[in-house]
Amino acid sequence: MRTGRLFFVVHSETHLEILRATIRLVERAGHPVSLVAVHPRAIDVLDGIGRSWIDVAAMEAAARPGDIIVLAADWGPPMLVDAIGRLKGAGVRVIGVVEAPRFALPDRYRQVDEMLVWAPTAKAAFDVPVHVVGSPVLEKRLAKRRPARRKGPILVNYKNAPPERAEEGAGSWFPQVLSACRGKGRVVLSAHPAAVGVPPDAVPSNKPIGRLLRKARLLISRPSMTVHQALAIGTPVVLFPRPGEELCEFADPMGAFRIARSPDELRALVADACRGAPDASTAFLDHHLHVDPDRRSSQRMADAILDALRRNMPAGIAAS
Repeated sequence: MRTGRLFFVVHSETHLEILRATIRLVERAGHPVSLVAVHPRAIDVLDGIGRSWIDVAAMEAAARPGDIIVLAADWGPPMLVDAIGRLKGAGVRVIGVVEAPRFALPDRYRQVDEMLVWAPTAKAAFDVPVHVVGSPVLEKRLAKRRPARRKGPILVNYKNAPPERAEEGAGSWFPQVLSACRGKGRVVLSAHPAAVGVPPDAVPSNKPIGRLLRKARLLISRPSMTVHQALAIGTPVVLFPRPGEELCEFADPMGAFRIARSPDELRALVADACRGAPDASTAFLDHHLHVDPDRRSSQRMADAILDALRRNMPAGIAAS
């Protein structure tokens, strides 16, 4: 009797960090697992840890009714989007995992059958069954929380969209940030996983983002999960969105961070933060992240996935 199979789709190192512990748990439960790499970044990461992987075409050829696809992004690349549409029609179920904030944007998680989210506040964004599981990444950052640093570099999270999606004035963001930081000490650049290219004459650090955040005295970023990670660790944040950028949950900082609406305001907020900003991130994190002290997020994710696998099994497929 065939056992239901799970396909975990990996776009980037961040997705692997979100899914890795859960993958181990469902493998221990006896279910066959395939990792599906959909981007060169994912291939590099999986090869680096010695995990085998398949591509989207191989997933489509191997998947059968009752199997489940788990992914943190269902809006690209086009080959994945098309394959998901066909596989859903063939009885394969798709579970989405919130990868980052702004999950309610209209192009996201529109092909999923169920969602795993960070907190009860996310339930209203979806019209499919929702399971609150927290975030393995943010749990890890909270475990290493420390008081805000008075010394250390300013960390800039550079997040640049591909040219076809770049907002007007996109090229001016980094120079405006550098200008605001002038005279405030060392600036370290951390390229966002989705960034396309880096600013001229800039060299992004290759250190893990968690390590960079722990050493930084301030983070400057556009809307990104990096903001949540900084707050979880205890690093102050100044949010500097591009004009007209969708803020979603970042629109209400709840005292956790400041929003700069112009280069002049950014300069003033950076100077203020460097003088020593109080840690006021608790309310924002409590609102957007549910932590269960008795069950880790990865276990909650695995439980929800395995329950969905049991519910989705046609006759003749075994449950473990």
